[in-house]
Amino acid sequence: MKNINKKLFDIQSENLVFKKEADNPYFKSKYLALDDLLTGLKPVLEKYKVLITHSTHEKYVVTSVIDIESDEFVSSAFPIQEGIDPQ
Repeated sequence: MKNINKKLFDIQSENLVFKKEADNPYFKSKYLALDDLLTGLKPVLEKYKVLITHSTHEKYVVTSVIDIESDEFVSSAFPIQEGIDPQ
């Protein structure tokens, strides 16, 4: 875990700042669009050779951050609620 933790620290040290520029007319507010987040994050992930993946396993969405040089990774899982209609 030494390599992935170092890379995550280095990415955090980049002090990335994202602006909420997309409009939500229903709530009359701004939000950070996923495309804007990925556009800003992609060059930094490429610089540190880190890959982010999302998958489903059983009733969970699993997010993994992978160091492609060492194959080390960290993952988290979020339950998918039953009975809701996702967008």
